[in-house]
Amino acid sequence: MENAVKSPSVNSAPTPFDEDDVVRSLRAVSASLRAMLHAGLSSADVELVTGHDESVRDATHSLAISYKVGAGGEFRRPAWLATVRDVFAALGDAYWTLLGDETSVGTETLRLRAASVMASQVQWSLCDRHDPPSLAWIRLGSLFRAADEVAAGDVAGDLPNVSREFLRAVALFAADIDQLPFSEALASCEAIGAALPFLALGRDAPVGIHYFVDPPDVCVPQRRLSPIADRRGWSFRPGLASEFFDELALLLSLGRTPRRLEGLDRESAIAAVRRLKACLCVDPPKRRARRYALDGDLAVICGFSGTRAALSSRAATAPATWRVTDLSRTGLGASIPFEPSRPVPDNGELVGVRALDGGEWQIGVARRVRYGTGRVSVGIETLCLEPVLLSVECADLALDVIACDPIQPGHSVRLALPPGLTIGEKTLFAKGEHGSARLLPLAGVSRGYDFDLRSYRVL
Repeated sequence: MENAVKSPSVNSAPTPFDEDDVVRSLRAVSASLRAMLHAGLSSADVELVTGHDESVRDATHSLAISYKVGAGGEFRRPAWLATVRDVFAALGDAYWTLLGDETSVGTETLRLRAASVMASQVQWSLCDRHDPPSLAWIRLGSLFRAADEVAAGDVAGDLPNVSREFLRAVALFAADIDQLPFSEALASCEAIGAALPFLALGRDAPVGIHYFVDPPDVCVPQRRLSPIADRRGWSFRPGLASEFFDELALLLSLGRTPRRLEGLDRESAIAAVRRLKACLCVDPPKRRARRYALDGDLAVICGFSGTRAALSSRAATAPATWRVTDLSRTGLGASIPFEPSRPVPDNGELVGVRALDGGEWQIGVARRVRYGTGRVSVGIETLCLEPVLLSVECADLALDVIACDPIQPGHSVRLALPPGLTIGEKTLFAKGEHGSARLLPLAGVSRGYDFDLRSYRVL
């Protein structure tokens, strides 16, 4: 087939995986589909489009299982995600055009394929930290509303139909996979696919936090804190998947990997499955503090090294300007006009912030980064309101770190350090405005995108 993506056959001899070649082939498929759309699609093109669909899915699976954490760290997204998003968008346009031809053959099969592609658009957009295209949600909602099984009321994911694909998209959205390290995001997508028979969309809303849809009026899932009197629409009901996630995590921990998760990092898969049970079935994430709308400008430095330099008044680059949108006791939200040259933090990256017109630097961690149309929204968790630069020594190692708590004998202090230091359980000797102190390491370390956070007892 012309422009088909090259992916190795399961029966062929193993060949070296060439990521660049697969990405080039995906781009060729996307260009071919766009050319076909421009020329006009008809029922005669169904076989060609479905052939492209199959080859694209094989290629994206190969890319996913070949992913390895690189020098950029576990939060870094691979560059091929933009190509994957583009080719699924082209497939979605092609299927939607074919569905518009009422004389086309196999309409039900096409509807299912179209719904699957739209759900994949949602999946790969979230994996790449982008807002899923509103057009994909509208089309998916339209297909869901027209499906025969919807008339029965509650919708389960135990059969391969349009409703199951809409349910898959809602589950992916509810799981906040855009906030995860990429390897965990991939594992979460596969785990959700395996859990679909235990997920449902129900007419009765559960008590507490849940997600609500009502196509065509509400296609993008809405997060609600409690049921409302209006009984229209459907609520996402993941409760029955709790035992399934328990069993799946147990299998993975015993080294028995289900076929759907083969090729993915096992530790990431275990972490993803346990998180899915916690956030979907047990305790959905809650806001820890009330948000207050705010409108103002922030000076921002991205990254541990840049923030450390700013605290020492040796910043090599000028701070970026962000627009703050909301403020709470635990953090803030900000909006950034998207420009290729403008720095955007990764999930888990340390950032320094202060009011644009002056004031002292505070530090936080980027916890939610989402690309929208022309803008990037960033949620920052406050780490320290009064950070202090601290010089520490350990054996023959001397470096500057960021103290996130006051240095007081008998108390603990959190230190933000460069990532990957091999200081282990060694005692540090600190010097600063407070004088000198010995720091005894406490158990545990929290790893961010570009820093480690360790706790010490001040002696």
